[in-house]
Amino acid sequence: MQSNAFAGGGGSSGYVNPPAGMPACGSQSAPGETACNATPICDINGYCGRTLSSYSADYWSQLNSSFCGSIENNAFLSFTATASSISFDAYVYDCDASEAIQVMLFSSASCSSGSVTNLACVDEMYARNTPYNVSANGLVAGNNYYIMIDGFGGDVCSYTFVATSGVAQPISLNIPQNDTICAGESLAVTASGGLGTFDWSGGPGLGATIGATVTITPPATPGVYNYHVESTGTVSLCPSSMEYDFSITVIPNTATQFTQIPPICSGSPLTLPTVSNNGITGSWSPAANNTTTTMYYFTPNPGQCASTDSMQVSVIPSPSIYAGPDTVVCPNAPMVLTGSGGAIYSWSGGIQNGVPFIPTADGSYIVTGTSLDGCVGTDTVYIEIEDSIIPSFVPSVLEGCAPLEVTFAAPYDSTYTLSWTMEGTQLAGDTVTHSFTGSGCHDVTLKVTSQYGCAYTNTIDSLICVLPNPEVFFIPQPAQLDMTNSKSTMINNSKGAIRYVWNFGDGTPMDSTTNPVHIFPNEESGSYMVTLYGFNEMGCVDSMKVVVRVVEDVVFYIPNAFTPDGDEYNNVFKPIFFSGYDPHDYFFRVYNRWGQLIFESKDADYGWDGVYQQTGKLCQEGTYVWSIEFKTIENDERRKYQGHFTLLK
Repeated sequence: MQSNAFAGGGGSSGYVNPPAGMPACGSQSAPGETACNATPICDINGYCGRTLSSYSADYWSQLNSSFCGSIENNAFLSFTATASSISFDAYVYDCDASEAIQVMLFSSASCSSGSVTNLACVDEMYARNTPYNVSANGLVAGNNYYIMIDGFGGDVCSYTFVATSGVAQPISLNIPQNDTICAGESLAVTASGGLGTFDWSGGPGLGATIGATVTITPPATPGVYNYHVESTGTVSLCPSSMEYDFSITVIPNTATQFTQIPPICSGSPLTLPTVSNNGITGSWSPAANNTTTTMYYFTPNPGQCASTDSMQVSVIPSPSIYAGPDTVVCPNAPMVLTGSGGAIYSWSGGIQNGVPFIPTADGSYIVTGTSLDGCVGTDTVYIEIEDSIIPSFVPSVLEGCAPLEVTFAAPYDSTYTLSWTMEGTQLAGDTVTHSFTGSGCHDVTLKVTSQYGCAYTNTIDSLICVLPNPEVFFIPQPAQLDMTNSKSTMINNSKGAIRYVWNFGDGTPMDSTTNPVHIFPNEESGSYMVTLYGFNEMGCVDSMKVVVRVVEDVVFYIPNAFTPDGDEYNNVFKPIFFSGYDPHDYFFRVYNRWGQLIFESKDADYGWDGVYQQTGKLCQEGTYVWSIEFKTIENDERRKYQGHFTLLK
């Protein structure tokens, strides 16, 4: 996988000294001037070099075309990959900040010709105090690769590479020698370096024979046990293998001695001794717990070669004493406090267990209970005395005429239950409305019950007073009028009223006379709601409503002759209606003197033109009979009229 990058950082100036914190340079050979004599490196961590003006540009065409810059004074290193990716940091220094190097990682089957695989190329790495990172993917572990270093534009700078991953390290072993352990102990031994593959052999107790780390558990029998390890892999370009011999000495353990701790009550102090009766120091696990029975295990401190020990400490649970739930009591009400969970009880404040008493103030009461084992437990209950109240409420009105509607509001929240009594009626809620109908003054009682069952009652005598009302009654005479005469007299038969107000329902002004005569509108039929209000000397009012109707008369005109002579006057004979009939239920007929029907119509706008309908000829002069039948609009009454008329030519 190719990765080309432009490091940047040019344009500044000033000499850059070796940065602080950079690894020290090792003893390595200088990079080769050509790929074919590239310097093989095993430990790139701390590899130092310098681009030199004495180096010439060495490349072949495929290398030149794969490079991310211009080759000037390049040099070459080679290394063996240990993973599919490589990453190392590069410091550039010992030159001006405007000078730079450029680095390329690549692979090639030949060191002087043929195709080149560019794995990473970083251009213009200017001198500075912080490192650049060079990373590449797509490597094959165990294969060899090239690193080409070139001075940008022929610049001469020093550089240090700091490997972070993917580069082989020299084989090294770091194994403790001549370790002394106690009988039964184990020792983890670790080897490092090379490809990390190792063979182990020697005395008994090896946990594994291959791997970087093995755990060795020598026999518990005191003595010296010998072991051997060697690296079984080789790394190209690096030293091959190393071997190492070491021994482990096992010494006997001393038995620890402790005095058994007797049972304790839960919560009592518990201290586990850290020094045994025979002077062995160490620690217990788990930590001391004075609330439950626990098995503890003693581990001697390192270097004493003493045996482990165990001890179970029994913890007697404290009795689970219960004083009861926190309680709110009613004022001056007796109550009983009873503890549970123990054998013997004592209460604070001189209270006796299970004996009634009357609390005099809010407060906490503590019960101490003792079990048959002598262990003690406590609990606390809080007793609160509810504040006594006198139920209060506000009526919307105190006096008025019947029916007198009064709304009562009480200032209590939803935790209270309210019950009202008035005129023998029971109501519930913080706001209630009652309509008083009986004359006289009435008592009102409010009972307020708290959420704790404490009830408080307040009755206010004769609180609401209801005044008597007049009795209003009248008769319109007549109550049904017609459009020719729409006058009606109001016959007032009211009792107990001293003042009246009439509303005739037709938009005319109010009338205050006792028995008014009123003329209703007669332009068209209609119904009018007449209302009489009667007031007594206390201002109480009664009212009555009666409907007065003005009906439409049936009005029509029948001519006594017509002249169907074709001029513009009087050519059609028909009834002419003005009001009161239903045009959808209408029948008009004409007969000759012998009673023969010669014309009929159900359309009030269609009359007889003097032509006999069967012959289509104009009838002779003479006298004819007419007949009409229709239904009235007012009450669906069917009416029938007839008469005679003269046809003139």
